[in-house]
Amino acid sequence: MPLAVERLTKESSQEVIDQAISESYEMCMHEPAKAGESVADHQKRCGGMIFAMAREHTGKMMKPNKRR
Repeated sequence: MPLAVERLTKESSQEVIDQAISESYEMCMHEPAKAGESVADHQKRCGGMIFAMAREHTGKMMKPNKRR
């Protein structure tokens, strides 16, 4: 099943982009981590992959929000 970020376009609104990123991240985190991968590394891998795909499909430069 394709990730929601794969359906984004240059015309996608920020609200649609944010929702697609959220849904895609949740999907990725539900997949098993790679052998020996920590939870933190799994989170970084999913986030990096999803934001790269979102940038590729929308042409917009986005960065993950840092949570405190």
